Amino acid sequence: MNENLRASPNAISLLTEYEKGPDDGSVPLSPGGAALAPYVCPGGELTIGYGCTKWFDGDDVQMSHRLEGEDQARALLHLQLKPFEETVRGALTREANQNQFDGMLCLAFNIGPSAFLGSSVLSSFNEGRMEDAAANFGKWTGATCDRPPKKQRNDPAYQIRIGIDHKGTARWVGPDGQYCHYMLRYRGLLDRHYAEALLFMNRQFRRTLRSDQAMRIELDATHPADAQWNANKGRWEDGVKFKTPFKDVYAAAYDDLLPADELVLNTPAPPTTMRVPEAAGAGPTPQPSPASVPHPPQVSPAPSVVPPAPVKKPEAVVPAPPAQLPPRAPMPPPPLPVPVGQQTSAVDAARKSEEWSNSAKSMIFSRRFWGLFLVVIGRLWMLKTGSNAVLGAVSDPIVTEMFSGFMVMMLGEIVQRYGERKATRPLR
Repeated sequence: MNENLRASPNAISLLTEYEKGPDDGSVPLSPGGAALAPYVCPGGELTIGYGCTKWFDGDDVQMSHRLEGEDQARALLHLQLKPFEETVRGALTREANQNQFDGMLCLAFNIGPSAFLGSSVLSSFNEGRMEDAAANFGKWTGATCDRPPKKQRNDPAYQIRIGIDHKGTARWVGPDGQYCHYMLRYRGLLDRHYAEALLFMNRQFRRTLRSDQAMRIELDATHPADAQWNANKGRWEDGVKFKTPFKDVYAAAYDDLLPADELVLNTPAPPTTMRVPEAAGAGPTPQPSPASVPHPPQVSPAPSVVPPAPVKKPEAVVPAPPAQLPPRAPMPPPPLPVPVGQQTSAVDAARKSEEWSNSAKSMIFSRRFWGLFLVVIGRLWMLKTGSNAVLGAVSDPIVTEMFSGFMVMMLGEIVQRYGERKATRPLR
């Protein structure tokens, strides 16, 4: 169902934008921002290039590894994406478009395959709730680490959660005094996952999130003193409050659509004409493709005599059309479809048809006219007999006349209703 989906240039562009190496001068960077030497990411893993933790041979990145430049960094990124592409394709239970696949692929590359398979983004997408799936990208704003980053080590507010092991390494310490993990909330991750959500919804992210006039994305994480201890996972977790919900970001980027894909031909179209060689020694006659001629070409040996001039040869083979035949009149253009809501009724269409006369139909031929006529006659008849019944004594002839008038009136009512139901037909 989604076997043809791979990482598109939009996914590569987003990953190279948010997976750049540190700009503090600790490692050399390529012109695109890829780390050419390994560094320790906030999650505590050795990383190189554009967020890659594996080397070309599939083993973990080592401190001795080096990248030669931008091309090699991108090649490593493409190689690193292959297992994530398989994971995302295998987890989808409904058909996804390219942008939806790219957004989920970038998320899986950041949080890992197992976390993606249990994410609310995937479950919402498989249930057909695309807006909920996009909003759930912003829930993945935490990074779990067992060693405090430099920023947290230098922050006095985090000292109550930090201890020093026997090797002199700073470690997170739990309420029981044991070394543990800490899930820190990062505003940069919220910005990144909002970009993935916009890509998922077929929207650009740079003008909304990365330009000088971009809206400010804020994430209100609690201080370490208010952090919650997750006993099941054995780690501290920062609380989080969204100051900028995704609905506001989506509204800001609503009109900033991604450009539509253009049709690119992988092979050139076959030639429609065949060139005639100027001389017999100019080489073999090129054979046209089956699509360029209605019948297969006939191959004949090269003549030994001087061939005729190439200009006169088409004239002898393809004669001009007879001059006495008049030119054929061009075909009239097909009628345009009538938009919905502007279709004419059957009566109007028949009246405008060439088969109908321009003269008006007489009402004398209308069923509605005769029905109304009978109703009027019946009512007058009843009025006459009713007045006779009031003025005179009731007798059997009068009752008979009233009953006859009532029957005539009912017959007229029936004919009139039948004529009203057939009002859309031509009068006859």
